[in-house]
Amino acid sequence: VLIQLIMEAKNIHYSNEKTRGLLQQKAIKELNEDPARLDEHLLHIRKWLEKQPHLSVRSDDHTLLTFLRGCKWSLQRAKEKIDYFWTIHSFLPDLYLDRDPYEETMQRILRNRVLYPLPNPVRPDGPRILYLNLKRLDFASMSLFYLIKLFLMCVDVLLQEDENFIISGMIIMYNGGDLPLSYLLQFTPALMKKIIISLENAYPIRIKELIWMNCSSAVEKIFNHICIPLMSKKLASRLHLITEENTENAYEYVPLTFFPEELGGTNGLFPKVADDWKMKIESKKEWFLEESKYGANEKLRPCTSKVYSEEFGMEGTFRKLNLD
Repeated sequence: VLIQLIMEAKNIHYSNEKTRGLLQQKAIKELNEDPARLDEHLLHIRKWLEKQPHLSVRSDDHTLLTFLRGCKWSLQRAKEKIDYFWTIHSFLPDLYLDRDPYEETMQRILRNRVLYPLPNPVRPDGPRILYLNLKRLDFASMSLFYLIKLFLMCVDVLLQEDENFIISGMIIMYNGGDLPLSYLLQFTPALMKKIIISLENAYPIRIKELIWMNCSSAVEKIFNHICIPLMSKKLASRLHLITEENTENAYEYVPLTFFPEELGGTNGLFPKVADDWKMKIESKKEWFLEESKYGANEKLRPCTSKVYSEEFGMEGTFRKLNLD
């Protein structure tokens, strides 16, 4: 019933009724979903939001249910994550404002077919694979910052429209290779901290695996010295740096058939799958621009806010990082 309601509201489609039922059962079993208490939980969150003068957020049924699912139906955790999510939007405006898919750099990345979700999840009720082919980047005109910004836009769209993504999580798959020094230098601790905090603390998502194919020794050093120390132990354990010589090791985490065509799999016809996603992102232009009106006003925030007091300083910089 829950999934059918959301499908009708959001124009979400499944291949068959069986898939719908599998996802519903997975939500109940793995996410502690209780359909009988949905209205009660949504009402509780809305009443709580009325008492949060600093927050201006989306509060439709789908959005609130997504946060409940992302927090395994813990009301307390869902409220904290809602606060964190919209606080991040205001504290990191460089990533969350001016998200126009027709912006010049965004268009270059989309036209080059660098980033898109693969059409088939791993199993009918399995996680969605979000694929980034860094080999298709024009390193001179497509900065890492804009790639991350577009990546977060893709995550936002999937949270709105993809029940496999919401319920079963995502697998992030990179096709790396040799990145030039000019690009490697863009992996700064400050930028990596922003993306890791956003994904782990703010987003109601489940990262099942993070696979970097054709990983160079330079990228491995960046992960070991910059990224992994910022990750929770759980996320770090799901990171797999696969060298070109050890490609088969990746199939332990994702069967080859679910890989993109470019990596020897059969998951979607390239370039159609990338071009379809480009049109999807472009169709969301007004939705992205509308997002800019939501966020957190720190001048109105109650002094008891856990997120603000523990994670942020008064000037909007991170005071400490505790991702465990």
